Amino acid sequence: MKKIKIFVAGSTELKEERNCIKLIANDLNSVYRSSNVFIVSHTYEHFNDNQDEYNNFIESEADIVIFVLDGYIGSETEKEFLKAIESNKKTNRPEIMLFVHGSSESSPDMKYIQGLIKASMGSKYYVDYSDIDDLESKAKERILRYIDNHKQDTMIDDSSVSRGKETVCGNRNTNNWISRNRTLLLLCIIALLTGTLIWRLFYVPELLIFAGGGSVKNYIEQTRGIDILDYPHSIYANLASGSAWALLTEDATRFQEDRGRSQEQFSSICLSADDIDSTFTNEKNKGIYENARIIRYKLGNDPLVVYVHNGILSEVHISKEMSSICIDSLKSLVKYALTNNNVRLFTTSKTSGTLRLYQSCFESRDSVDFERLLDLKRSFLFYKQSNEAYINALDDANGGNKPYIILGSEFYYPLCLNNSKIKQYHKLYIKRDDDNVSKPMNVYFVGKYDAKNPEFCTVSKSVVRFLSDINAENDVDKDVWEELIHGKVKTEGVKLILSIN
Repeated sequence: MKKIKIFVAGSTELKEERNCIKLIANDLNSVYRSSNVFIVSHTYEHFNDNQDEYNNFIESEADIVIFVLDGYIGSETEKEFLKAIESNKKTNRPEIMLFVHGSSESSPDMKYIQGLIKASMGSKYYVDYSDIDDLESKAKERILRYIDNHKQDTMIDDSSVSRGKETVCGNRNTNNWISRNRTLLLLCIIALLTGTLIWRLFYVPELLIFAGGGSVKNYIEQTRGIDILDYPHSIYANLASGSAWALLTEDATRFQEDRGRSQEQFSSICLSADDIDSTFTNEKNKGIYENARIIRYKLGNDPLVVYVHNGILSEVHISKEMSSICIDSLKSLVKYALTNNNVRLFTTSKTSGTLRLYQSCFESRDSVDFERLLDLKRSFLFYKQSNEAYINALDDANGGNKPYIILGSEFYYPLCLNNSKIKQYHKLYIKRDDDNVSKPMNVYFVGKYDAKNPEFCTVSKSVVRFLSDINAENDVDKDVWEELIHGKVKTEGVKLILSIN
C-alpha cells in the first residue's frame, strides 16, 4: 500500500484552515480505497507542540508539506518552511504547497513572504484563496494531482505477500538460488548501478519551453486534459501572442548558431490565440528561416465572450434572455463604458490575440474610439487570476455592485467568474452574420532542415511527444502523422509557415 504523509503548517490562529485540509485526507481515502493509497495528515498538535519532532517529520517522512498563510509568517512557521525547502533540494521531497489568503496580499509581511518564496523556491509560486471553501477546493485539486503522479512510485504488489505453505516453499527455493549465485547476482547489480549512473550523468531530458497567453493554455487544459503548468520537463512563460512569437525566431537563430546541438537540450512551443501576421514573416526574419520552418498545428477556435454586469444590460437595451449580441451592440457596450466613469472596463494586454480580435470588430469610421480602451486610466488589464480580488470586490453584495464589462473569450476570463458565488454578470457571445467571432487556437514550433533529406525538416522528440499527448493525431492527416511521429515534416518548397492540419 502507498502511504502518503502530509504535514499542515501555519499560524496557530488558522486552526479552521488546517482542520479543513486535514479533512481532505478523509475524503480522499474513501476515493482511493480500492487503489491501495492511504493518506495521513499531521499538524503540530500531533507532536505535542514539540518543534524538533515535527521538523524531523518534515525532513524525513512527509511527502507533502502544506503551508497556510494569512499575510503573516511566524518564526516557527518560517523554520518549518526553510526545513522543507532544504530537504526538497537534497532529496527532491517533500512536495511544498503554499496557500495565502487573498485579502492579505497587500499586507506589509507579504512582501517579506514573497521574497522568501522567490529566494527559496525560484520560479515556484503560492496559490491564493478567498475563503475556506476555496482553500478546500484548491488544496484538494493539488493533492489529487500529486497522488495521481506518485501513487505507483512505491506501491507494494499484494502478490508478494506470504500465502501459506506454497509461498514459504517458494521463498526457500528462491533463497537457495540466491545463495548459489550470489557472485553472479552481485556482478549484475554492480553492472546495473554503473549503467544507471552513466545514463544519469550523460542523459539530460530535453526541456520544452512553452510561451503564450492564457487562452491556448486554458483551451488545452479544458479540451485536451493537459495542464501546461504541470507538464513534465517543461517551463511555461505567460506572454501575449505577439510577444510569444519571438520565441520561434530565438529557436531558429539558436539552431543556426550551434548547428542543431541545442535541439537535443531544449525546444520551444508558442501557444498563440492569433495567426502569425506579416510583420513577423518579413524579409528580415525570412533570412533566419533559411534552415528552418515555422510549423502550425491548429487546435480549434475560441469564441469572443463579453462578460457584462447585470446592472448595465438595461442601460444598453440588452435583454437578460439573450445569449449573444451583434457587433453593433458590442460597440454600444464599449461606448457606454467610455462615457461613464463609474463603469470598470477590463481588457487583456495590448499584444494579446484576444484584444487584437476585438480591435478588428471596430472600423475607423466608428464613433467609438477603440484605442481609448488601451488607456489604463479608463481600463484595467486582467489575466486568469490577477484581478480576482478586485472583481470580487465589485461583486461584493455589501459594498460592491459596481458595473463592469470584461472583454474576454470562452477560454480566457478572470478565474473568479467561475468561482464567484454572487455571479452578477451576464455572458454574451459576439456574432457576425450569425457566426461566432472566434480566435484561432494555434500551436507553433520550429522544424529544422535535415541536410541528409532536404525534402523534410526535423521536429524534436519532445514536441512530437506533446502533440501526441494532446491527441493531435485526431486532427492530422494519417500520412502526415506517420511522418511526424518519426520526427519530420515535408518542407513544401519556400513556404515559411507549414500547417500540419
